[in-house]
Amino acid sequence: MKPTTSGRRLFADHGFRFVVWGLLLVIVAPGVLWPIGLGVGDADAWAMVRDDWPRLRSLLSSTIGLAFAIAAIAVPIGFLAATLLLRFRVVFRSLWHVGLVAALFTPLVVYADAWYAVLSGLVPRGGWAAWWSAVAIHVMAVVPWVSILLGIGLSTSRADLEEAALLDTGPLGVLRRITLPSLWPMLAASALLAVVPVLTEMAITDLFGLRTYAEEVYTQFQSGAAEAATVLLALPITVVLTVLLAVVVETLGRRARGLRASPRRELTQGRLIPTLLLVSLAAGYLLPLGALGRQLGLTSSPSGEVRWSSPTAWHYLARELASGWSTILANLAGSLVTALGVTIVAILLAWHHRWSGEVTRAALLGLACWLFVLPGPVLGVGLIALFNRPGYLGIPGLIYDSPAIVFLAQLLRALPLAFLITSSVFDRMDRHLFDAAIVEGADAWNLLTKVALWPARHAVGLAVLVSWATSLAELSATKIVAPPGLDILSLRVFSLLHVGTGSEQAALALLLIGCATLFATAVVLLGDRFRSTTSHDA
Repeated sequence: MKPTTSGRRLFADHGFRFVVWGLLLVIVAPGVLWPIGLGVGDADAWAMVRDDWPRLRSLLSSTIGLAFAIAAIAVPIGFLAATLLLRFRVVFRSLWHVGLVAALFTPLVVYADAWYAVLSGLVPRGGWAAWWSAVAIHVMAVVPWVSILLGIGLSTSRADLEEAALLDTGPLGVLRRITLPSLWPMLAASALLAVVPVLTEMAITDLFGLRTYAEEVYTQFQSGAAEAATVLLALPITVVLTVLLAVVVETLGRRARGLRASPRRELTQGRLIPTLLLVSLAAGYLLPLGALGRQLGLTSSPSGEVRWSSPTAWHYLARELASGWSTILANLAGSLVTALGVTIVAILLAWHHRWSGEVTRAALLGLACWLFVLPGPVLGVGLIALFNRPGYLGIPGLIYDSPAIVFLAQLLRALPLAFLITSSVFDRMDRHLFDAAIVEGADAWNLLTKVALWPARHAVGLAVLVSWATSLAELSATKIVAPPGLDILSLRVFSLLHVGTGSEQAALALLLIGCATLFATAVVLLGDRFRSTTSHDA
C-alpha cells in the first residue's frame, strides 16, 4: 500500500527514519554487510573455493537433491493437513490446531533427538537409508510451516467459486479445479519454505553423517579454515533464495491486499474419514514422542534385563526439572528478552516500511528475506569476525565474551518472521485513519504509539510469541557464538545427541516439547483475535 504524500512528508520531517536507519546500522548490518564484505572482498577465499570447486559442486548437487526431495514430499502433505483442517469436519479441531503450532515451535534438534531414539542402531551413517531418514525428519519439521502457510491461502480463497463448483463435482474435483490453481503463489512459497532448513541448518544432516552446504560451512569453521572462505561458500545459495523468496512474498502481499478472511466452509459433512487421515499424519509425530517416553523410563535389572519403568521415567523427569529448573527459567527469560527486542525492532522497521517508497520497501523486504535464508553458521562466523577484535574501548571484545553476542545472533534469526507479521498488519490499516491523525497534528511517534499499535496489538503479541519460541530453539548460530560456560538448552540437547539418547536427554527433549506446547496454546488463543484484526484492517 503506497503512503499518502502527507504521510511521506511527515516521516521525512521528523527523526523517525534516523532512528530506524541507526538500528539497521548497529543491529542488522552485522548480519548482512559484514558477511558479504568478508567473503567477496578476500582474494585468498576465492582461490580456495576455486581450487576446491569439484568437491563443492558435488556437495551442492547433493544438497539441492535433498532439498528437492523434502519439498516434493512436504508440500503435498502440508496441503493435505491444511485442507483437512479448513475444508472438512474433524473432531477436536482446536486441539489439532494446538498440535500443529506445537510442532511448528518444536526445535529442529528435538526432532533429530526424537527420531534418533526410533532409528538408533537401525540406520548406518552416510548411506541411502541415512539420506531418506534425513529427508523424512526434515519433512516432519517443515510440514507445520507449510500447512499454516497454505491454510492462510485457503482462508482467503474465493468461496463463491468453490460453492458453485460443488454443485457440479465432488470435494476432490473442487480441490483439483478451483482450490489448487488459486494457490500457486502459496505453493511456491511453501516449497521455498520447505527447503530453507536443509540449506541453513545442520542438526539433522550432521546426525546421519550427510554433508550439506550448511554442514560444510560449520566444518570449515571448526577446522580453522579462513573465515572469508567459510562465508563465501554459502553466499550463492543465500542470494538465490533471497531473490526468490522476496519475489514470492511480494506477490503474496499484492494478492492479499484487499482480501478478507472468508468463513470456514466444509466440503463434506462426515467427520470420520478426515479425522482418521489427520490421525495417520499425526502418527509421524507421536511415534518419536513415544520413543522419547520409552527411552526416559528404560532401566536395567540386576540380571541385565532392560525394561521400562514408570518410576524411573518420573525420576529422570523430576531430576531434570529439579536440577535444571534454574537453567530452564534462565533460558526462558533470556529468550523472552530477545523476543521483546526483536518485536521492538520489527515494529520500527515495519512502521518505516508502511510509509516508505517502493525502493525502500523492497530493500527492507529483501533484508528480511536475506536474514531468513542466511545459514546460521554464516551469521555466527560473521559476528565472530566482527566482534573478536579490540575495537573502540574494547567494546567489541566485551560483546564477544558475553551473552550479548548470543542475544544479537538470536535477534537476527528471529527478526524476519516478526517483521513479516507486523508489516502485514500495518500495510492493511486504513490510510484515512492516519490522514485524520496527521491533520490533527500527530507526528510519526504519535501515529505509531497512539493510532497503530492498539489495532495491531494481537499481531504484536503473536510476533512476541513467535520470536520467543524461535529464539529458544535457535541452534546453528548460537552454537558458534556462545561463549564458554553459558548453559543453553538447545546446545545441551545437541551435545547429548552425539553420545546416545539417554534418559537425561529424553527428559530435556520432552521438557522442550512441553514449552512448545505452551507457546502453541497461547498462539491459538490469540489466533482468532489476530485474524479478526487483520480482516477488519483489510
